[in-house]
Amino acid sequence: MGELRVDGKPGTLAVPAALDGAYAAGTGSRVAAQAIEGGLLALFYIIVNASVIGSLSDPYSNSGGAIGFVLLLGFAVSVGELFLILTRGQTYGRLIMGLRIVKFEDGQQGGGSFFLKLLLEGALSGFTLGIGLLFVFFTTQDEANRHWADRTCGVITIDTRKGRAPAATASASTTPSYSGPPTGTGRDQADGLSDGPNPAASALPGLNGSGTPSTPPPP
Repeated sequence: MGELRVDGKPGTLAVPAALDGAYAAGTGSRVAAQAIEGGLLALFYIIVNASVIGSLSDPYSNSGGAIGFVLLLGFAVSVGELFLILTRGQTYGRLIMGLRIVKFEDGQQGGGSFFLKLLLEGALSGFTLGIGLLFVFFTTQDEANRHWADRTCGVITIDTRKGRAPAATASASTTPSYSGPPTGTGRDQADGLSDGPNPAASALPGLNGSGTPSTPPPP
């Protein structure tokens, strides 16, 4: 077992060993990350509308090119966020805030589990006009600051600015180490011989354990 520090709670919490030394993010930093996401989305929406309206209001402008550029920009932003979600367990807002989604049991990157959590939260927010998501977020948190969707998908949000990143440390600890070359070199290795005493040579008269002639004792 390991020990997890939890934002806003005293002491530590017993967790799987992979999360030892990590720091569970609190409500404030998670809300801030969501606010940054919303701000970036609003900014992109303003840019899209300004580009489309500007191109349509000017009869001499290339409206098709402007709209195509906006669509290409939106596609690039979406692909970039999907890459962060699947490979780092982050979104743009979480990246800025230093938050990361990892699996609760083994500390590895959330990846697909994080993507499933986002789909679950999106469906809950869509069906309840956002009220259900707020209710779940603020009323179902456990001692590790995980709400219902986190527990359902088996993930936890950690703050990498205040604790270690479990996945990075786990991968580094499992890297094989080089212990040096085997004993014996050259022809000894090819013949399967070692540098130690040779029992077969010791059994022959006139030879010592290394296979070289031994000096007879003086008369």
